[in-house]
Amino acid sequence: MAQLDSWRHSQRPSQSSFDSLSQALVSAQMLGAFKLFGAALVVASVVYLFGANWLLLPKIIKLAMAPVLMLLLALISLRTSGLWMSVLHTAAGVMSGLSFAAVGQVYQTGADSFWLFVIWSILLVPWLYRKNLGIYLLLSAVSQTALWLYFDQSHHQTHTLALSSAALFIIQYVLFGRDKASLWVMSIGLVGLSLFATLNYHHQDTWGQQLLWLFIAMVPLGVLVLSKRQVPLMATVLTGVITSLFILVLAYFNVRSFWVYALAAQLWFGLCAWGLYRYFGAHKNKYAMHIPLLAIGGWLSCLFVIFGLITWIDDTYALWGALATIVGLGVLWRGKVAYFRHLGYSSVMIGMGLITLGLSESFELSALGILSLVWLPILGVLYRLRVHWLYLLLHILGWYGALMGYALYLDTIRSSELYGSWGVWSAMVYGLGLMGCVLLMREGVYWRTVSGFILSIAVGFGVMTILPIGIPPFWSALGLLAILGTLLMRLPPSQSLKLSVLGLLAGIGFAPILAVILVFASALSRQDRLMTILSILVGIGLLWLMYYQLSVPFLVKFIIILSSGLLMTIVATVLDERPQHGELKQAGVKDAKA
Repeated sequence: MAQLDSWRHSQRPSQSSFDSLSQALVSAQMLGAFKLFGAALVVASVVYLFGANWLLLPKIIKLAMAPVLMLLLALISLRTSGLWMSVLHTAAGVMSGLSFAAVGQVYQTGADSFWLFVIWSILLVPWLYRKNLGIYLLLSAVSQTALWLYFDQSHHQTHTLALSSAALFIIQYVLFGRDKASLWVMSIGLVGLSLFATLNYHHQDTWGQQLLWLFIAMVPLGVLVLSKRQVPLMATVLTGVITSLFILVLAYFNVRSFWVYALAAQLWFGLCAWGLYRYFGAHKNKYAMHIPLLAIGGWLSCLFVIFGLITWIDDTYALWGALATIVGLGVLWRGKVAYFRHLGYSSVMIGMGLITLGLSESFELSALGILSLVWLPILGVLYRLRVHWLYLLLHILGWYGALMGYALYLDTIRSSELYGSWGVWSAMVYGLGLMGCVLLMREGVYWRTVSGFILSIAVGFGVMTILPIGIPPFWSALGLLAILGTLLMRLPPSQSLKLSVLGLLAGIGFAPILAVILVFASALSRQDRLMTILSILVGIGLLWLMYYQLSVPFLVKFIIILSSGLLMTIVATVLDERPQHGELKQAGVKDAKA
């Protein structure tokens, strides 16, 4: 169990992290993020104002707006450095492309869209005079779009598209790649292309084309030469390559049996993971290399076995599912090797899938209630057996989905007054889920699971708000408001009063935004890049949903977006008690005292 104890210790926050989530809410990093997001909302409100009135604007304003904004952003960036300068340069790069788009829209030139993206790519190159991940990402997206448009409009053979795209990723990195982040961009792009090529072109017959797909699948291996033993990057690349080769091998032998697929997935990914473990055994992060392969192999074999059992057994799905679940839990209980633990969890998921299928055939939609009751004790056992945080998160989401589905089913049948309406049920279930926020204040091994769970609930509830199902915002946010009140009580009165504006978000129906803010603050305090990035993406999506569903005139919507950005910036500025001199130059950089 030494490996398990080491993993549990690695998941706890370091001694240099913030003392609590309360302090994380007012940390220098969090306040800098508030200012940055507030400024982004202000810019978005201005862009929306012009976009909503585009047809009413004179031609001179349409043509001059993007170049003037680009020049203004460039001038402002001269007074900044670090993250602020990178953000301003990226926005200026976007304006350079919009300048040409405005010319084509105003004068209806009918120019080829391919050349628009080519010129845009060329205009982005000068902005790379300094290291800037935003510009590098923008250049990657624009140049790849130009390449895909070229192949779409020409009569070239489409199977060379993936090879050309891979070459473009490599050339861009050789010319402009300056740091590990740009290497990550190239690596993810090459891995995605290898999977794209093997999934779409594996049916080619000639040996030359087969070797071409094999070459595309092996191209990401060149990244290992540049990675300098960066374990997460190497694990990502090798996982993509091995998955691509697995698809090629299955396609070459043209196997049509789900049982053979399941066995091949276990053997292929298991042996590859064992080889990586043996080769990188002396590395301090050796466990990170083979776990993704074991996870993919386990999940693929799980799906193949379920498909195979469906075609083999008739009316005994639940019985076979219970047997598979018991066997899987036994393997997890007795197994201490990572391979057997992943195999055990695959067996648990096979069993849960069969149990779900059997209950749905016998009880139809009412089986969701029984399924949620069956799922809960298994969830508790998995927690005690300390499975991987991602597995536990997926299992929690499965149970929670069954619970929400049963709540919706009860509302549709309206069998008695006891159940009430869908709004009441959704409020209760949503509040129950957000109570998991309290776990973020503890040093637990599953804080990533809880964070991912909260983000998933926030996304689901944010989507529900655009549906006509009448969810009471205040009652659904009671649990979250109680947690926020507990956090604010740990801060000085002056800071608590200023941060109480966050409670208004939940009280007026924007509880998912507050939930994302809490997860984002916790991720910053623990220096977890994965959850930080996920929080940002979820927050952007929820803000878009929130503003999109507002059924108000465009001028009122512009004022709301502008006010949100200004309020966020003002609150962060008021809470920031550091010296204001050189503040812009230090934004986005971790405070030395944190």
